[in-house]
Amino acid sequence: MSKTSEQHWFDLFGKRPTRRDFLRVGANVTGLVAVGGLPGCGFGRRVRFGSDPFILGVGSGDPTPDGVVLWGRIAPSALQGAGIGSDAIQVSWEIAEDDNFARIVQTGTADALPSLGYSVHAEVNGLLPGRDYFYRLIAGDDVSPHGTCPRRRERPTRLRLYLLSALRAGLLHRT
Repeated sequence: MSKTSEQHWFDLFGKRPTRRDFLRVGANVTGLVAVGGLPGCGFGRRVRFGSDPFILGVGSGDPTPDGVVLWGRIAPSALQGAGIGSDAIQVSWEIAEDDNFARIVQTGTADALPSLGYSVHAEVNGLLPGRDYFYRLIAGDDVSPHGTCPRRRERPTRLRLYLLSALRAGLLHRT
């Protein structure tokens, strides 16, 4: 069957659309929009916690010359009443050159998974070595206290060597 200019995209099976077809499509679209507003059914919705989700703290560590690892955990007390169920929570992170976060240099997201106790772990790369950076995590409308990223220099500046080979001979003693 060849399509004529009178047939539209709706004509998938070679028949003309009826009022019932339009009502059915309209009801399905309305249902999808309504379900997206229910707790646990929305995609990309902002979570509203019952209390501060970052009372357990946030941290950073394992510095490399150009990166750092950020981590945190959403407090179980904050999950009560948030309507999350067993969904993952998307947590955003920001790294800035100042503690007011006026000069943000990197942003990203990571998921806090229920299988990991709603902990979040983000590996950040591309930072300049030897600089001070500040970080914070954001979940829903809540922002964590900011922290300072540990620094690691590109190469060691000094090598220290201690020799304790004469300890058994009694040449070294405690005072």
